[in-house]
Amino acid sequence: MPAPARPLRFTAVKVPVDPSSLEKALAKKPFLAHYAGPEELKNLGQALGQEFVAGKDTPLWNALRSQIVEETSGPPKRPADGVVIVRTAKAQTGPTAVFLKGLYAGLSDVGVPVIGVEGTKGDGSSLKAFHAAGLSTVDDVDLQFGKLALIALLADPALGGDFGTRSGKPRLPLIAPLPQQAAGG
Repeated sequence: MPAPARPLRFTAVKVPVDPSSLEKALAKKPFLAHYAGPEELKNLGQALGQEFVAGKDTPLWNALRSQIVEETSGPPKRPADGVVIVRTAKAQTGPTAVFLKGLYAGLSDVGVPVIGVEGTKGDGSSLKAFHAAGLSTVDDVDLQFGKLALIALLADPALGGDFGTRSGKPRLPLIAPLPQQAAGG
């Protein structure tokens, strides 16, 4: 009997970020004040990424929820065993780009698979941002081919790379075959 599916955690980050709003919220929490200021946006994003994956206590997410969270669902306390990033907003620049670069780095720091994805209607700009962050990517994730690539990357992060059909030449991760059982076993 298959194990029951665990609820997924979903969080939509509100962009662009407002650095002054973040600074004011952080200043109210002395133990988080060292993340305040425009020069700390990358470090703040990185710490938020690490908290998101680790689950458990999330003091930064709790302190900044009204500033950076557009929508959320699922249990925040459970550690994530993989992260899929979908960008639905236009490319960001300035302070928001710095913050997102830190967020992507923080998600990757914790040792779980982190994959940036884009659907068939995407313009490729999301993939460029994910590549710049060193993430594995899957284009055309709304097609069966892309879904298979995503599943393979989530199952084995060592397969890392860029997969999908966008280049015109389909690319799937190289999946090792399962070992054959001995006869009579």
